Amino acid sequence: MRKPVRRIINVGFCTYLLAAPAIAAQNADVRIGRVAGAPDIDLLARGFDEGSPGLAGFARVEGFVQQVPVDGLAATQETVVYLGYDDRALYAVFVATDDEPDRVRARLAPRETLGADDFVTLLLDTDGDRRRAYAFRSNPRGVQWDALWTEGQGFDTSFDAVWTSRARLTTTGYVVSLEIPFRSLRFDARESGPWGIVLSRDIPRDQGEVAYWPRVSSDIQGTLTQSAELTGIEGVSPGRNIQLIPYTTGRAFRALDRRAIGGPRFSTESSDFDAGVDLKTVIDDRFVFDLTANPDFSQVESDQPQVTVNQRFELFFPERRPFFTENADYFRTPISVLFTRRIADPQFGARFTGKAGGWSLGALAIDDQAPGRLAPPGSQLEGARAGFTVARLSRDLGDFSRLGVIYASRQFADGHNRVSGVDARVRLDDHWSATGQLVGSRTRDAGEETRTGSAASASLSRSGRQFTYFGNYTDIGPDFEARAGFVPRTDQRRMSHFASYFFRPQKTLISWGPEVFIVRLWDHAGNLLDEITEASLEWSFTGGTNLEVNYRVATDRLGPEDHPSLTELRALDVSFWDIEFGTSYFGWLQLSGNLRFGNQINLSPIVGQEPSEADWRQLNLGLSLRPSTQLRIDNTVLWTGLDEPVTGRRVFSDRILRTRWNWQFTRELSVRAILQYDHTSTDPLLTSLETRKNLNADLLITYRLNPWTAVYAGVNANGQNIELIDQPGGDRRIGRVDDLRGDAHQFFIKASYLLQF
Repeated sequence: MRKPVRRIINVGFCTYLLAAPAIAAQNADVRIGRVAGAPDIDLLARGFDEGSPGLAGFARVEGFVQQVPVDGLAATQETVVYLGYDDRALYAVFVATDDEPDRVRARLAPRETLGADDFVTLLLDTDGDRRRAYAFRSNPRGVQWDALWTEGQGFDTSFDAVWTSRARLTTTGYVVSLEIPFRSLRFDARESGPWGIVLSRDIPRDQGEVAYWPRVSSDIQGTLTQSAELTGIEGVSPGRNIQLIPYTTGRAFRALDRRAIGGPRFSTESSDFDAGVDLKTVIDDRFVFDLTANPDFSQVESDQPQVTVNQRFELFFPERRPFFTENADYFRTPISVLFTRRIADPQFGARFTGKAGGWSLGALAIDDQAPGRLAPPGSQLEGARAGFTVARLSRDLGDFSRLGVIYASRQFADGHNRVSGVDARVRLDDHWSATGQLVGSRTRDAGEETRTGSAASASLSRSGRQFTYFGNYTDIGPDFEARAGFVPRTDQRRMSHFASYFFRPQKTLISWGPEVFIVRLWDHAGNLLDEITEASLEWSFTGGTNLEVNYRVATDRLGPEDHPSLTELRALDVSFWDIEFGTSYFGWLQLSGNLRFGNQINLSPIVGQEPSEADWRQLNLGLSLRPSTQLRIDNTVLWTGLDEPVTGRRVFSDRILRTRWNWQFTRELSVRAILQYDHTSTDPLLTSLETRKNLNADLLITYRLNPWTAVYAGVNANGQNIELIDQPGGDRRIGRVDDLRGDAHQFFIKASYLLQF
């Protein structure tokens, strides 16, 4: 499986010619008409079994064409889609025939957790500009998945909408009926231009077939650029759409308060009640205004585990909180000017997003109580709030190009950080595109002079069925700051190239080929800091099976800003092998993992010693089991070991074990349990890291009718190897012990309800 950084470039090593496969004939456009209403799924399923679905008045679409495994070949299984609409909603009925219906993968699961199931997808570009589309997906049991698709960015799964999916397994395959209310879409009812539409079907077993109507070739950049036109929708409107989502929570907890006067202490609350509300208003059918008061994130699942010890730079953890994730793509730029996890504890917030006439606008204003709560008790900053203001405006230009501006500000007490800039994306042809961004910052802290800085990024990318490339140059000045964004390293000039070329036998071995990744990084004084060269070979087999072998050689140059023991730049060599594997060949099992071995840098030596090279091994395993239609078990194992190269003594070992069980009784009712154990064991003679242990258990019961109408009840307990130690004078400190001791627990219940007007 490819690493995220590896999505950046693919370089050709030789030429490989494929015989052009036969392309199924199809009509690239479809005109639909009004129908009597939503079709009955049970009647559809019976009609499907009898070979006569009985969808009078619906437009019929057929002739799906593969993209995977053989781009351009007719789909192996027949799919027919029926489209229609009435005053209230758009209807899409997928009739999916299968030669082996008993092998169709279909399981109950939480919303947006389809795993390796069969599924169908509807993409709707309501602006008709082939830049952005709503995506609605369902498996053969009606489990929903929705997202926003943006060309050049991919799917934004934070989008949620109220819509209906009904599905049935049949003796010859399955049938899925999607009902998309117009009030869940954004479009200008005064414009009667055609919409864009793309239909697809995924069959994960065997060759992992993906088929589209109309044909969407992997040899052309973009998906919506190849969409069909949907016409015939007239006299409809999203209508008035006001969503009011109040919630209330109650909890009892015990937690460690590290800021207590006199040192850390345990605080207990037997009844803590809270309430809040989110308000969403659609203005003029195109713009969305969101307000939140005291947003609650108590039911949000914990982050996926990452190795956090012995890291040189801040790790990126994706945003998971609903208020921030929806429409996040409106604010996304090549340089991360907005990273909403910087906003830890908001109380009030507002957001405005929308698009009209080729102009897209996003604006966000929100506070953060966390800085004032972290300030020393009795200080002037205690209780103060940080304020965040972000605005972005972009304009569509020509065919699939864009020009935008952005402004982001973080204000706290007498200090501020303000970033503004311009960015652009230009589609050069069917394969090549270029992006660029230029930003500047002004920063002033209390009692200090104003500092200014700048940053720039330029990228050139090519996508294709065989040859893919991504090149980037990034220049971030030493005084550039983006306190509302994610820029973990400044004072750098970074040049990177990634390229690959894939041969496509299109048999059991679907594709294989080499990849190359090269990075060179300098500071603004001209010092070469980092060098990375990586070569890989990747093989993709049928059944969703992938194997990749990588070898990386690198040189890191550390300076005084990286470690206090250094007085000048010091070069340290890093090299390692990386073997990655993944498969979903069996529908009930998904396996992924990678093994790395070589050498890394000990970034946390004992006080007084410099960072040094050390032997390194890392094992990451992921195992997902589906022993029944309703049960899913996800297991993760992360192990990292660092050894002193001369004596072989273990510097540290870090273990993370996580298991997540989900019982889906119905599409609405589920029980989820998570157990995670973290253990870092260290040698105090070789590292300044502490030995740490942490065990966390989480149980959540969910009843959810739609993304916003739900009841949650949960229990969480945590234990660490810590104790509170009284010190002379009555103060307390945290000490480390050998065994685990409970340091926190919580019970909570939350109810929210969607009111639509």
